[in-house]
Amino acid sequence: MRKFLIKTILTFLLLTLLYIPTYCVMFMLIDTTKEPPTETLRTTEIKFNEIDEYKDIDILFVGSSHSSRSFDPRIFSQHNLKTFNVGTSSQTCIQSWFIIDRYIESLNPKCVIIDLYPDLMNTYGEESAIDFITSDFDHDLATWEWTKLKMAMCTKNTNVINKWIYRAFRRHILRHKNKRQTFTGNEIHICHDKYIRSGYVEKDMEYYDLKPDYRIDTTCRCNAMQMMFLNKTVELLKKRGINYLLVEAPVPSVLYKSYDNHDQYSAKISEYGTFIDYNTRLTLNDSLDFYDSHHMNRNGVEKYDSLIINDLYELKYISSRNE
Repeated sequence: MRKFLIKTILTFLLLTLLYIPTYCVMFMLIDTTKEPPTETLRTTEIKFNEIDEYKDIDILFVGSSHSSRSFDPRIFSQHNLKTFNVGTSSQTCIQSWFIIDRYIESLNPKCVIIDLYPDLMNTYGEESAIDFITSDFDHDLATWEWTKLKMAMCTKNTNVINKWIYRAFRRHILRHKNKRQTFTGNEIHICHDKYIRSGYVEKDMEYYDLKPDYRIDTTCRCNAMQMMFLNKTVELLKKRGINYLLVEAPVPSVLYKSYDNHDQYSAKISEYGTFIDYNTRLTLNDSLDFYDSHHMNRNGVEKYDSLIINDLYELKYISSRNE
């Protein structure tokens, strides 16, 4: 029996050692995304390469693109509020937890706004995990690699885990990095996207053309993994005595009306803290205030941010630096 166990363990280790280089070589031969296209703005890379410049902020924004494309630091700065936006494409509560756990001490925010997009609450964050895995960061490489691996493992997706193996191999063995996108001043503009210093991503001014939307009714579901990480995040913020607000950003009415159990979803999220669904607090025009089926353009962002600032003052979650 002992010999059998030893052989089994040795076989497993041998297969593991052979698997990693074999997989990496095979993937190199078929990988069509070795270098992200230069015409694409890699906002995740940019923001986490500048985040160490920020300390003791007033508001930290967390969540998916509904966060990164909705909270404009220039609007908040008009109220003497210092902000940073760690929102990334398709970010879920899983990725949000790892980000907050890592940066909450250095950023030391007075308030954290967590955007919760219903369509992502029943996923395992595969798209967001891949976004982080394929991004290169200039600092704390070992820590970031460990964080990316944990994100990949949480997805329970072998394709995501394999992608982490390959990218780690390229970064640390082949020493290959993405071409760094740098900017001077306060912004960088590539294609139709503009990155504004402090983590905000702005789309060139466009209007939603209201094409027929054949989206079927969607049931809002929250899987156990997402709720566990939301709870971990909330408990961490409570422990540190940091105010937090759970929000749902406005979307066009055709999308919002497709949710067939939104009341139950709102009730569930409200169990974790103050939750404001801004689809019920702010009336926007589907064609004038959005640029696609679920993102606001500059018109919508200005209205949304102004209302949130007022709400934060009323909740006494923030105060002006002039006070």
